[in-house]
Amino acid sequence: MAGRNVPRAGLVAEAIALGLVKSASLSTESLMQRACRLMRYGGQTPVVTGRILVETCLANGLRSMSPGLLCSFMGAMVRQGFMHTRFFEASLERMHASAVARLPASALRAWVGALVELRVPVPARHMDACCCAIMRRSFVDDTSAAFAAPMLRSLLLAKVKPADTALRYGDAAVGHLLSTVSTKILGKTGTGSTGSATRTALADAAWLLEHRRPSWLRPLAAHHSVVMDAARDWPCVAETAESGTRQGAAVKEAVRAALVRLGVTPDEGHMAGHFHVPLALPQLQCALLCPGDFGELRDLACEEDVSSAGTGCSEARPSLLRPLLELRTAQLQQLGWHVEVIRDAEWHAARKACVDIGVADGSIDSSGNISLARGEELLLRLKLASSLQSRVPRRRRKSLK
Repeated sequence: MAGRNVPRAGLVAEAIALGLVKSASLSTESLMQRACRLMRYGGQTPVVTGRILVETCLANGLRSMSPGLLCSFMGAMVRQGFMHTRFFEASLERMHASAVARLPASALRAWVGALVELRVPVPARHMDACCCAIMRRSFVDDTSAAFAAPMLRSLLLAKVKPADTALRYGDAAVGHLLSTVSTKILGKTGTGSTGSATRTALADAAWLLEHRRPSWLRPLAAHHSVVMDAARDWPCVAETAESGTRQGAAVKEAVRAALVRLGVTPDEGHMAGHFHVPLALPQLQCALLCPGDFGELRDLACEEDVSSAGTGCSEARPSLLRPLLELRTAQLQQLGWHVEVIRDAEWHAARKACVDIGVADGSIDSSGNISLARGEELLLRLKLASSLQSRVPRRRRKSLK
């Protein structure tokens, strides 16, 4: 671990992971259960720790894992944003059609949601098995009815391969979920966080049907089309990006303060379409998104391959935004907004760069707050210049590099 810039909490998590792996007394199932707790309830797990845990599970084999535990482990990977192609392939092989059919409603929602959140290419046969399981009576009972709208959005966001395939149960599953929404939920979406989440998911589904309709989905029935038409105009309170961490909130506040120093007052909570934008500059039609440390996906295999070559994966290939955040970006762009994503690593690197320059020329010491602020402002100037440049006709644009 020497020579790596890993936070203290990350070193602790790595030590715990190594202890779990080397413990001969642990069965594979016990290892996965403890790994789930580490990734689900701890802070951001370092990439090396995630790789150790995932590859150990792969080495021990997934065939002996219960489907429910595998769904929980995938849910923990969703929280950390871990992607691993070989693990996904092995998981899809373990979750055969009969295993999917026996999943309880909560595990089925977690499984389909994880496939979408982690951008897993799903074979058409497997997606068909999931759609068939969605139509079970036990799936849409009084307890799980509130999850019908998010599940509908997940189905429309799923990456089915091959893309032009037809699903035997896909149309029926979409219709079943829409019927559940219209009969059990529609009258209860006016108040509360659950109602707002339902409205947001339905509005997202309506947008996807209009702009990114899956090739496997046939036209909706007339009564379902009416529900989707109404959902397009529903006001919601969901934000564009929800980091869910103190670090992400701290970066967002720092961005807001830097904008104020530059003489620009951001509009917090500006309404764009059916959702709110946390930091908006309506005069420039520019939205600033701060995804936070849990707002991006991290490819474990990519980190392994590139780090062995002596470079960081983040330099070789940019990290991926989570699908919902990417959806919000596409929705804003469709409304004519310019979207700038400010990643935590990018923000801290800009601050550190100005301090290093000041220390090198002897003008400041390593704790110079002025240079920290200068680095923040320079980064935002570049972001805003890019926004202004995007509004200039292409023939008149000049390179900012």
